[in-house]
Amino acid sequence: MNTDKESSSGLLDLVASFLGPTPQPPPTALRRSIDRPKDVAKQEDSTDCDCRVIVFSKDRPWQLQQLLRSMDLKNSDSSEDSNSTSVEIRIIVHVTEEFAREYQMVQDEYECNIRGPLAVSIRFLHESQNQSFANLLEECLRKEPPTSPQKEITKKDDSSDSTTTKGKSMVMFLTDDCILLHPLQTVIKTAQYALFHTDGSGGRISCFLSRLHSGITWCQTKQTVSPPPKHHMHYVCSIPSSAAREDGFLMYERRWGREDWAYPFDLSGGAYIRQDMLTLLDGMESSQYSHPNRFEIHGNAAFASLFLSPKTRIAVPTRPYGLILAINRVQDICQAPIASTDSSYSRLVDPKSLKALLHEKKHLDLDRYRATHFNASHIGALFLEQTTSGSIYSAALPSVSVLIPVHCGPPSAAEHALLSILMQPKEEYLQHASDTHFDLLLSPMQVVLVDDRCKDGSIDAMLAAANRLSSTYAYLSLVISDHRSSQNKKPGYPGETTVNEEKLTKSMCPSIYIDIVKSPRKGISSALNFGLTYCRSEFVARMDADDIASPGRIISQLATLKANPSLSVLGMSTNIFRERDGAEHDGVTGNEYVCTLPYRAIDDCVIDGKQPPSTTSHIIRTSLPPTDTGFTAWSMLFSCTISHPSVMFRKTCIKGIGGYEESIQHAEDYHLWLKLTTQDCQSIRSLPDIGLWHRKYASLRAKSVIKSQKQLEETAAASEQAMLQLFNDANPNPMGHHRSHILVVTLRKPDTAHSTNQLDEAANLLLQLEICFLKKWSASLTECEVELIRLDCSERLGELATVLVHKFGRAATKGGKGAWGLWCDRCPEMNLERIALLCQT
Repeated sequence: MNTDKESSSGLLDLVASFLGPTPQPPPTALRRSIDRPKDVAKQEDSTDCDCRVIVFSKDRPWQLQQLLRSMDLKNSDSSEDSNSTSVEIRIIVHVTEEFAREYQMVQDEYECNIRGPLAVSIRFLHESQNQSFANLLEECLRKEPPTSPQKEITKKDDSSDSTTTKGKSMVMFLTDDCILLHPLQTVIKTAQYALFHTDGSGGRISCFLSRLHSGITWCQTKQTVSPPPKHHMHYVCSIPSSAAREDGFLMYERRWGREDWAYPFDLSGGAYIRQDMLTLLDGMESSQYSHPNRFEIHGNAAFASLFLSPKTRIAVPTRPYGLILAINRVQDICQAPIASTDSSYSRLVDPKSLKALLHEKKHLDLDRYRATHFNASHIGALFLEQTTSGSIYSAALPSVSVLIPVHCGPPSAAEHALLSILMQPKEEYLQHASDTHFDLLLSPMQVVLVDDRCKDGSIDAMLAAANRLSSTYAYLSLVISDHRSSQNKKPGYPGETTVNEEKLTKSMCPSIYIDIVKSPRKGISSALNFGLTYCRSEFVARMDADDIASPGRIISQLATLKANPSLSVLGMSTNIFRERDGAEHDGVTGNEYVCTLPYRAIDDCVIDGKQPPSTTSHIIRTSLPPTDTGFTAWSMLFSCTISHPSVMFRKTCIKGIGGYEESIQHAEDYHLWLKLTTQDCQSIRSLPDIGLWHRKYASLRAKSVIKSQKQLEETAAASEQAMLQLFNDANPNPMGHHRSHILVVTLRKPDTAHSTNQLDEAANLLLQLEICFLKKWSASLTECEVELIRLDCSERLGELATVLVHKFGRAATKGGKGAWGLWCDRCPEMNLERIALLCQT
């Protein structure tokens, strides 16, 4: 159970490493920078602040430099935006003499004003005998921009004027061991939208925790499992703008979180409404925020009492925004563990040793961090950039193939689907157009359209949209080859049409090849197998002809697979949506959220405005699949936890296990994934990023019911086969063949049970599955994955016991070997929940 007030002792090991306890005068080399020149101060006065980023740093100049570099301040989105944000970055520095020179180097490099869509002002503030940490913190939080009519906010001033001058102002905290995986502009935009979001339900979002996302399952500071509250998370779309990628966010009520997910006041990436921080400071003694560790410890207790209620929500990003490099420790108030226990490695990453990296101008490899899965926000990996000569990508073959079977669109949805793919190499090109030495990861791209008896004109609509896109953007090279009239001819490049040689003279120009082939046999499985033979890249992304790929999907998956050779299949989180007729409205409709679809209107090229104005799109739910490989393999035993059109896979791995089973038409993906996971539990996982918008139709209910029933039958059969294979080594087999199908269905859907015996047998079978799975993969599973499996098994056991009571009453709880007794023995800490359950029946 979570309480609204955290004790100080319970928070000590969650506080990241910040400053030392005793402020010292700044070294001589830095004293001259405390009093800023008048011309600099005058320049600072001209900026009206929307966001303040307060960074805490002590004796880690190289790590501070890497944090500032990761903000990508000079390469912010240059699109026109009337609501551009101005940002004040204030770095509170505690420096000992040994690091004075290096801090001065960082200060000389970064202390400046940057003008552009993101107006940034960076200033270093040094602790001294005259300027304590508490004083500097108050100055950062309380001081109004000089252009404001109100120069200063005092503790006693509660007038309405102070509220109006602050407007929608936010504060974000960072420590020098943080790095950002996306530009600061992106993080701030999402945080601002989350903090000031209203949906009419009366709840408020108290904080935006940028270091969390749905893939964080381990609390490194406590060395314990910390699963996200996925079942209680809701996705909220961002405000659409001209930017290529606008992130939404996930929100949940704090009462559903545990460990990291129930830790609201965080100085390592937490963002807050500025007025809330002023209120927080007013309720604390200055001694309680005289040091960053004390500020976080006492701030959590104060924050809980001031702002947390049953309706209070926490917001987190939909993809990894930041990490904490817990590779060393410079403070001595909180003894938070570092992420590596290797003593020799610890000496290499000591702050004194890292000084050399600053002088050698070595930097962190941010691309490698982005392509690596971390299930904790505190990590011990130190990845440095490596110098390479020449391109590591081959222009002879496509970098990625996108496989899209087309049976029926409708045409407007089909062209939207294709354009959501084709826009991605265009966006990569624009992002790196100024870098002549950058090799495009997504070029050349191949798209294979498989004509699966398509008769509604969807393929023609897709090709027409692709040609419009190519004619709109002169730097795109598009080659379309229709092989349906000559199936014996494999696609070649440049193909049947003429390549624009002028476009291909520069390697920076993105090229796209579209091949259309006709499936010789009926059915989705046959179409996929046939289309796979035409895919020329080792990396194949799947898409359906009526779904939408999110911006950045393809490049994220491709970079991750290239960086992780042992991974065979990579899925992504998915928004399931439907379109409805009727007047457009805001807020929540039942359990559905109104949303704006990606690429709905880009440069007058996408869909040409064919969506009727009266149609609105609604998110039905958001699917957040497992992001740990071992836990994904366990979850697959009970259901298909990966959305098929969201995946990218290695072609050789799929062909190596025989491809799609053509006798299966409604669960071909689930059958395929189970074949992989039964051979290798580390072969499949998902990225937390929302990479796909999966379309559902309300008008095809009768057909959908029939299809859903067949899908249930095929998935149950595939699940049963996988469980039987897992039990092959068990003697005797705990799942008799005559009972196996019934028990599998009960495990997958406990509320379908017709007797107490079914539930009791299913509970015993579940525990046997856990034992066999952990034994089979004991050498491969991480500690986190083992704990996640055990926690999931306990939750499934609790679900079986709950159904037992609801359907068959209290009498069914008698006996120690059934579902109820097993739950009691396994989870003694849930006695209060069991009492409440019994009282409700």
